[in-house]
Amino acid sequence: MNERTNKPYVVGIDVGSTTTDIALVEISTGSVKTSFKSATTLDITEGILNGIEKVILDGNINPSNDVACFIIGTTHFINALISFSTSLEKVAVIRLSGSAFSAFPPFEGFPNELKEIVEGDFIIINGGYEVDGRLIQEVSEEDVIKACTKWKEQGLNNIVISGIFSPLNVEQEEKVAEWVREIYKEDNIEVKITCSHNISQLGLIQRENASILNASLKQIASEICYGFQQSIGLRFGCPFFLTQNDGTIITPSTVVEYPIFTIQSGPTNSMRGAAFLTKLKDAIVVDIGGLTTDVGVLQNGFPRLSNNHIPIGGVVTNFRVPDVYSVGLGGGSIVNHSPEVENIVIGPKSVGYKIRELSKIFGGEIFTATDAAVACGLSNFGKDEKTIMGVKDELKEVAPKVLKQIRTIVEEAIDKMKTSSKDVPVILVGGGSVLIDCDTQKLGGASTVIKPNHYECANAVGAALSQISATIDKVVSVERSGKTKQQIGEEIKEEAVQKAITFGAVRDSVEIFTFEIIPLAYIPGDTCRYICKAVGNLDLQCVDKLLDQQQVIKPKQSIPKVAKPKEKLNNGSSNEINSAPIITYENDRPVWNLTVHDLNCIEIGSGIISTGGGGNPKLMAMVARSLLSKGKSIKIIRPEDLKEDDCVVILALMGAPLVLQEKILTTEFVTGIQTMEKITHKKITAIMCAEIGGSNSITPLIVSSLSGLPVIDADGMGRAFPELQMISTSIYGCDIVPVLLVDDKNTQVCVYSSNSGNIKSVESYMRKVVVEMGSVGALLMSPLSKEQILKVVVRNSFSEVYNIGKRVLYAKQNSLNPITSILSNQTEGKLLFSGKIVNVERNSTTGFTVGNCVIAGLMGTEYENKQCTIEFQNEFLVAKVGDENQQTIVASVPDIISIIDTQTGISVQTEELSYGFRVSVLYLPSHELMCTPKALGVVGPAAFGYNIEFSPLKRQHQFTSIFDKTSQVQ
Repeated sequence: MNERTNKPYVVGIDVGSTTTDIALVEISTGSVKTSFKSATTLDITEGILNGIEKVILDGNINPSNDVACFIIGTTHFINALISFSTSLEKVAVIRLSGSAFSAFPPFEGFPNELKEIVEGDFIIINGGYEVDGRLIQEVSEEDVIKACTKWKEQGLNNIVISGIFSPLNVEQEEKVAEWVREIYKEDNIEVKITCSHNISQLGLIQRENASILNASLKQIASEICYGFQQSIGLRFGCPFFLTQNDGTIITPSTVVEYPIFTIQSGPTNSMRGAAFLTKLKDAIVVDIGGLTTDVGVLQNGFPRLSNNHIPIGGVVTNFRVPDVYSVGLGGGSIVNHSPEVENIVIGPKSVGYKIRELSKIFGGEIFTATDAAVACGLSNFGKDEKTIMGVKDELKEVAPKVLKQIRTIVEEAIDKMKTSSKDVPVILVGGGSVLIDCDTQKLGGASTVIKPNHYECANAVGAALSQISATIDKVVSVERSGKTKQQIGEEIKEEAVQKAITFGAVRDSVEIFTFEIIPLAYIPGDTCRYICKAVGNLDLQCVDKLLDQQQVIKPKQSIPKVAKPKEKLNNGSSNEINSAPIITYENDRPVWNLTVHDLNCIEIGSGIISTGGGGNPKLMAMVARSLLSKGKSIKIIRPEDLKEDDCVVILALMGAPLVLQEKILTTEFVTGIQTMEKITHKKITAIMCAEIGGSNSITPLIVSSLSGLPVIDADGMGRAFPELQMISTSIYGCDIVPVLLVDDKNTQVCVYSSNSGNIKSVESYMRKVVVEMGSVGALLMSPLSKEQILKVVVRNSFSEVYNIGKRVLYAKQNSLNPITSILSNQTEGKLLFSGKIVNVERNSTTGFTVGNCVIAGLMGTEYENKQCTIEFQNEFLVAKVGDENQQTIVASVPDIISIIDTQTGISVQTEELSYGFRVSVLYLPSHELMCTPKALGVVGPAAFGYNIEFSPLKRQHQFTSIFDKTSQVQ
């Protein structure tokens, strides 16, 4: 805490679904003077005021003289989304993208009930920028006027504007926003505008989704912040702030514009508070509330972030949030037990905030987890002594059994979050922590269990500790800047520091929290992405000045009631995981008709065998799922079932993975197929995947749904490789020309012939073309006959990645180890290493991202005091294991080296590698077509500059076809 103030206290407040917690923290000593927990009330301010009054009384303070500010964390925004609150506003979207992402319109992928509430309308019009800053197309003001005129008549006045690469150039979004204001101003209509560049960073769909959620919450945010202002700011004469997702603070006037920034602050506050109360920087935090138990990991005093972007309210965004494992266990959890069979079921249903009415300790009829704790003497919480004694007598036999089961649930949750078998410190916080007896019984997996003073209000303490942060995320061409990477980095750091100071941080306290330089493949000019975050203490000396600057205008509607989360429903996912693919017969041949579950399996499996390259398949899979939901079909056939006169075109997206986050081409392939038919005078009857690893595994599936053409169960690599000459059809003599590239402006470039069949020269030429196209293009290669296909392709590729992905989902469904599950049917594969990423180095050269990733073994594991270094060129090439001084190559290309999230089993791509990730390194055999002497000359170690002999893993069987295994034929 900062000492530059005459007012000695900060009040931290955390408003949860069932309770509101208040903590009074003394600035000079950093100690908690007093804390209080009150019930969250339907009028959201009532519970806050009750708690504040109690803290003021206990602390013997005068708020206007003694309190520098109030800092509030609240779950109301996330609750509004997950409960599908009718207070959410409808939103209209203007997307500036042309044909890019045309197959995935705004609001696609939202839960149906949420979509019904917030979807107003949308238009997709020309606009956007290339990654290097070039304009793609100008925006039509006429299109904007036409849309807004219609929306005014419909009463839609909440607008989101999202454009391709707008975080790199805000001009178009700002221009359109000004047009929209003028259009609505003509009729004196107030309009709310959210520009996506103000919400999050690169990733068009995720950024647009977050912007839509933000816009839908604006009315609720205005009402909540106005309520806080009236009840806290004006009543006590103190400024107040709200906590953000990263544990830093934001002014209420900013929350009204950007409520999405506060949506996941709860877990961060809880873990920061736990660290402060115990003075531990590395531990597992178990926060037991009224509804759920959240288990997270502290690293150096801050929550460990999830390796993956977590959906918010079922909607995919690109926010990274604390890595938390939640179970449906809380103080209000309902206990069902059958004495006859001694069966006890705890949760997930809960009485929640009605525990004072419905639980047995308050004279109710419902048996709750807290009743069991009270019956065993762990708490005196209840209506009165007589009622409590009655509960102890009634539950004396079953209560110990309930607490034993609760302990087991918590121990299992702790084990899931640990990255080794070694016992670790555990901090118990939250009002529901009374469920755990840590005085007389050991908690499995814990070296020590600490329940600190004020444990029940740790989240409020964490809120009081919140700091100021600022983030800079820029893409810079080093060559064009005339500066070195280091010089640019120092400028970015200084910009982040100054931004944090502008936001209200004390200059001397600001530090660089994270800094990363990511070279971008295929983009000229030695282009890099710089990401920097600066953090500092709130300047309490000047918070009084903020009181007049943060006034929230009274909203038109009354303050909303608290939205209680709805129960999650099990929609039969267990049955899906155990189901077989659906095979039908069409035109006298079996056809695999993909379901959403099949697609999920393929997405996961293709990421695992991508060896870090090919781009993350998640975004392409979202597009494919969207098409299936609209009644489109995706069909896969066996190569051997092709007709003799069939012509198969190989296709892939060519370009930089970063650009694929902003521009995905889909309909361009359909145009390309038509052009290829005209060029070759051949009728295309099927399509094939160039590489089954990464996002290009999903590309042909999308094209299948748009064109009606089947995909053959095969590919050209059995994994991912970076260049055209590395496709099996090229290795074994099939000509790829004519080869065609199509971009989102319908520019088409075709290479009709190459000198002496030099495919490497075609690859080099097309790379230059794709850069001019904005670093992404739809690539189609010369059609092949059935005879050629059967000789030179990797068969059953989709079957293989489906089976791998299905094993990961099965492990998740049954709480099994995903790594063990992946290897269960890979008898030749092995686990090479497991640990934590401690260093990542990247450079961009000749259009590729090259570098290495160092993984350190964790204490208490067989890899302790060892390191694994993975070297990559877009894909992972070699793996070395040893100590920090000497390592030996233990795996190499073309066999598959895959880095996997240890907890989830999901792959981590080269562009996603980051310090602190807990990962495992798998080594899987490649297809035999990639291991012949001829193939090794193109894809072996020597092709990537390694003077080593390839020692392949032996494969006892080739990829197994699902057509041979399924019995579900219709």
